[in-house]
Formats: sequence, C-alpha cells, structure tokens
Amino acid sequence: MNKKVYIALIICIILAFAGFYLFNNKTQNTEQVDNNSKEISADSINSNVSENSNPSISTDSNVSKTFTIEEVATYNTEANCYSAINGVVYDLTKWINKHPGGDRNILRICGLDGSETFNGQHGESKKVGNILAGFEVGVLSN
Repeated sequence: MNKKVYIALIICIILAFAGFYLFNNKTQNTEQVDNNSKEISADSINSNVSENSNPSISTDSNVSKTFTIEEVATYNTEANCYSAINGVVYDLTKWINKHPGGDRNILRICGLDGSETFNGQHGESKKVGNILAGFEVGVLSN
C-alpha cells in the first residue's frame, strides 16, 4: 500500500474512535440526567427550584375542591397539615420536614389561614410561590 492509503486509514480510525467516544459520553450524560430526574419527587422538593419553574407535584384528587376555614381547621397535625394562604388551600404535610426554615414554621400554620405568616416571610417571591403551588388541594370558600 502506498503512503496516502495508510494516512487515510489512520484518519478513519481516529475519526471512528472520536465518534465512539463522543457518542458514548453523550449516552452516559443522558443516563445521568435520567437518573437525576427519577430522584426528584413530591417528597424531595427543595429550595433550589428555579424562579421560572412550576413543580406540579400534587396528585391529590381534591384539587379544585372548596374548603371552609372550619374544614381546614380539622387538618391541624403534623400527620395531616392543611393551610389556607391567600384564598388557596394547601396540603403542607409532606413539606413540613423539608421546609428550609424548619418544621416549626409550617406546623404553626397547620389548620389555619397562614396568609399573614406566609406573606410576612415570603412576600411575593415567585420561587416560593412556585413551590407552594405544588401543594395546592383547593380553594377557601368565603
């Protein structure tokens, strides 16, 4: 064989190895993303949710249900914690132990209208509002 054929053969081998490496590396990154996605659930919401995300984690069939404040008041324990915030009712039970400010801050609004407490601490934070939206179970009746 002549010199040009050897050079062409070497270039093809190098390109084949480079292509294999790039394809294999991309597949590993995709698998890593898939594995990371599996770890995110309603039980693992954290304070790193981006400002523009909207986690919709509620699978409760009570979404759009109307609650009276008396009904909300019956959900006043760590095992079953609902709170009305700005006219919307949230099931905060799974959030109690994940709240970055500590569980006591959620426990003190279980069964109550927590609007004043929530607004005083979080104001109009889109990030916090997006997290809270994932726990919505209904609306508060007038």
